[in-house]
Amino acid sequence: MRITSIENQKRNQSRRSVFIDGKYALSLSANLVDVLKLNANDSISKNNFEKISVASELEKAFSRALKFRSIRHRTATEIKNYLLKKKYSDLTIEKTIVKLQKLNFIDDKEYARMFCADRLHLKPISQKALVLLLQKKGVNRLIAEDAAQSAYINVDEDKIIYELASKKFNQMTSSLKSINPEKQKKRLINYLLSRGFSTEKIFQTIKNFYK
Repeated sequence: MRITSIENQKRNQSRRSVFIDGKYALSLSANLVDVLKLNANDSISKNNFEKISVASELEKAFSRALKFRSIRHRTATEIKNYLLKKKYSDLTIEKTIVKLQKLNFIDDKEYARMFCADRLHLKPISQKALVLLLQKKGVNRLIAEDAAQSAYINVDEDKIIYELASKKFNQMTSSLKSINPEKQKKRLINYLLSRGFSTEKIFQTIKNFYK
């Protein structure tokens, strides 16, 4: 096998089309061509070609993962699932995630910390609910529990549930006047349950609104 030519791609000047024995073989970034020291007329074994193909797939997977990550912070599991949908091999995905972790583009502990802080600020839920949401995103249970506990160190959960209940109660009494108090009460209970609060805390809180 011989590299016949390495040509600039018209649509993407940062990539090169590699032709082997006169036929298009694969696409590589200009940087990878330089790193692998590939040149036209070089002889190439089947084994080396396979290594180049693996390097090419890893580079593409990393580029895609980085673009996906640039939109917002992601967990390792979210990136893994994204790359699986793009049909990359398990080995390529594993290597990509390790590389992202080494470069600090993936950090589940930091992700969990930021997620808890943002959620408590924008849309408060219980500490238990925070843990469950993080686990759904693939964060390890112990990491999730530690992040949620840290987020709640200076937070009064009783105050949060009271403020949520009060806001919801006022909304219902102004917009759902035709609904009897008992149905309003059930709606308020279901709303607070959806935020992950325990039934004990919920019933203790709604005593302030329904005598």
